[in-house]
Amino acid sequence: MSRGRIIKLISNQYEVLLDDKTITKAIASGKMRIIQTPRAGDFVEIEMREEKAVIVNIEKRINDLNRPPIANIDQMIIVMSAVDPDFSVNLVDQMLIMANFHHIDVVLVVTKMDLIDAGHYVHDDINDYEKSGYKVVRSGKHYDTSEIEELVANKFTVLSGQSGAGKSSLLNRINPNFDLRIQETSKALGRGKHTTRHVEFLPVAKGWVADTPGFSKIDLTQLSKEELRDSMLEFQEPAQDCRFRDCYHINEPGCAIRSGVEAGTIVLKRYENYVKFYQDIDDTRKRY
Repeated sequence: MSRGRIIKLISNQYEVLLDDKTITKAIASGKMRIIQTPRAGDFVEIEMREEKAVIVNIEKRINDLNRPPIANIDQMIIVMSAVDPDFSVNLVDQMLIMANFHHIDVVLVVTKMDLIDAGHYVHDDINDYEKSGYKVVRSGKHYDTSEIEELVANKFTVLSGQSGAGKSSLLNRINPNFDLRIQETSKALGRGKHTTRHVEFLPVAKGWVADTPGFSKIDLTQLSKEELRDSMLEFQEPAQDCRFRDCYHINEPGCAIRSGVEAGTIVLKRYENYVKFYQDIDDTRKRY
């Protein structure tokens, strides 16, 4: 019996990085696929059957994402472009909430910074995320990639973000040998035509990074209102001063979060997005 980690899957074919650092191709047993579908990132046990490596067990997952379908991630790097397509605070906040909900460390990388001037509003948005306690890396054509390389070293990382933001381009700048397929951003749609067709971890700067299909929306209505609230990490410490321990920070009296927004210690845009997401969840629960 061998142990390893799935680093690539296409249909029902898997590549597994074994504990001895070798890579083998494997299939999943029929029984295994019925019990649980293997995902990229899964720690698995393999045995040889008729000269074929067969996945017979999946270890308990530390975390488990549905979009992208990937497991046991050490960190998520959210890749958003400053322009073309435009930076979206709403989408960043959605991804931050999902990462926080799954207890995944998160870093925001803003690409195409070379295409904006010093007065562009994106600089203020970046400062807001840093003020909220998030790590932000500025990137662009000819920017040094050493900080990103240090972030991914010795970790399994997933790149996540909008189509056309430059996730594959970023990997190619770190290592041109990847030669990942890049298509120009669709001018008609204002977003990219992403060419990633499967989930695969690539060896990047002494770590492993998964590039995934881009998207423009995440469904947060799968969360409860409590889970949404608790996934706003910058709310957790000031919320201890709320009058009510179960405060949702919407219209309760003595809410420290709303007081923080008024005082400018909590970013208004992020709070407004939280209220919108809260209302979406509330409306969904009322319908069903």
